[in-house]
Amino acid sequence: MEAYFGDISKPKAKAVIVPMNSVGVMTKDIISILCDYAGPSVRKDFKSQIENRKKDVVPGDFIVTTAGRLYRRGIDKIYHAIVTKYPGETYGVDVINKVLPLVMRHLVDNKVPSVAIPYMGTRTSPFDKKPIIDRMFSVLRSFDHLIEIRIVDDDLVVVNTMQDFFETEKIV
Repeated sequence: MEAYFGDISKPKAKAVIVPMNSVGVMTKDIISILCDYAGPSVRKDFKSQIENRKKDVVPGDFIVTTAGRLYRRGIDKIYHAIVTKYPGETYGVDVINKVLPLVMRHLVDNKVPSVAIPYMGTRTSPFDKKPIIDRMFSVLRSFDHLIEIRIVDDDLVVVNTMQDFFETEKIV
């Protein structure tokens, strides 16, 4: 597992996991960065899948979409981990504990060789971020021997916080 400062739209991975709301608003945070480069096909694919589902999309679900133009950078799919109902809502350990193992298991079962993921829950949560970060890393560690995991974020403050928190565990 690698953790580093960088641009989530330029990972060296075949898939990207992004935190997402269930209504499909993609104008803020990490998903906005990805969609700006990927183009409109990601938004259209996501909206189409929401409309064609027989049940509501709720926090804890995930949706797999095309990577759009990110395909040129080697990304095959974007995995939208539904963490909130509406944009801007906070989420915590419980939803990460539910959705992240599901997405990771899906990736492993489908033999995806590598995945990039931003630090989840660190931008919108007003709560102590350490329990969220601890849970995220705990889930990812359980899959580390099965898939290459690259944790990447473009917020230097967040990255420094993560490095301080996991300094004793020496995450690269």
